Amino acid sequence: MPKITTVPEVRRDRDYAYVRSNGQKIQLGKWGSAEAEKAYRQFVQVWVSNPTTAVIKPGERVFLDQLCLAFLQARSHNQNDHGNYRTAVEVLLSVYSGTPVELFDFSALEVVRNQFLQRGYSRTHINKLTSLVRSIFYWGVPRKLVPTSVGESIRYLKPLYEGQTPAPEQPPRQDVSDRIVELTLPHLLPTVAAMVLVQRAACMRPSEVCRMRVGEIDRSGEVWKYTPRKHKNSWRGHSKTVRLGEFEQTILAPYLEGKQPDDPVFSPKTAMQEKAIRDATKRKTKVQPSQVKRKEQAAKNPKRKVKDFYTTASYGKSVTKAIERANKRLPDDAKIPHWTVYQLRHAAISEIVKRTGSVDIARAVAGQKSITVTLGYNHADDEIAEQEAKMRKAG
Repeated sequence: MPKITTVPEVRRDRDYAYVRSNGQKIQLGKWGSAEAEKAYRQFVQVWVSNPTTAVIKPGERVFLDQLCLAFLQARSHNQNDHGNYRTAVEVLLSVYSGTPVELFDFSALEVVRNQFLQRGYSRTHINKLTSLVRSIFYWGVPRKLVPTSVGESIRYLKPLYEGQTPAPEQPPRQDVSDRIVELTLPHLLPTVAAMVLVQRAACMRPSEVCRMRVGEIDRSGEVWKYTPRKHKNSWRGHSKTVRLGEFEQTILAPYLEGKQPDDPVFSPKTAMQEKAIRDATKRKTKVQPSQVKRKEQAAKNPKRKVKDFYTTASYGKSVTKAIERANKRLPDDAKIPHWTVYQLRHAAISEIVKRTGSVDIARAVAGQKSITVTLGYNHADDEIAEQEAKMRKAG
């Protein structure tokens, strides 16, 4: 499968250099020659300046590789789903790389869906990924990259229904107890630990705590108000305001000092500095001059640029890796159960229902428009019912 979001690398075919881009093999010249190097530099300039059209010219046949590359580079899709789109594209091209777009149809989409099934994905996730594959083709129709007939054909593939497919059902997401969170906190970097505490207390989505900007927090009142520019339902025109109490304010204050309005509240760069300090503190041997030099060179030319903001994936991965590292050192009877940052919001909603007895209050705090959605997050019912039953005494 070709690389989707990076410039294609130079490859060698006997004595010649070439690049493979979107199903096409482009000869550059003799391997190691100045001619080949110049040709590759020109290719890179064209690819970077306009990767969506550099290899798609009017009247030319469009391949699935080109369509997927153009779609991902356009970034016109919901960025919350970018990871799922990458998965969908990876599976699609693992089967149909190099296939002309006009040959894709209902049956081909069904084959791709069966690949999702073979990977063991849940029924709902398979339906989502299949829908994302379909949306790539729908995106290409008005741009003359996909024939209208293809868009019509794939429209008729129905979703998988419960009880009618071997695909497993996704288990409902459960709460994570405050006790488990407390056991995890000492093993997290301070920045990530602060994110966990703020998210749990303010009943936020992981994406909302990751994207917090200093200027989005109104600190003029007793209760601070965080109004994110983008959130899950912003595309529907819904507004969202998260109230931040004294507990959250105390945690956030150090991360707001000396920053500009557009700066992130929680930054991976800060976490990297915290990690360096932590590793230096734990180090028992003296740092050698050669190691210092390597670190300085790596800092000047990093292989991977550290992003300004956390993503939900990197945030969740930070928690998962911290638990894994901690469990390697802990005895079997003290290991920390695996949990995800998505469970924090569930726990917060359930806790509000138990404390107030009102699902409507939980709905308001969570910023959800429908009480039906809140009921799907509420896992306090069993505990409330059990406590009520204990109060019913015999005769």
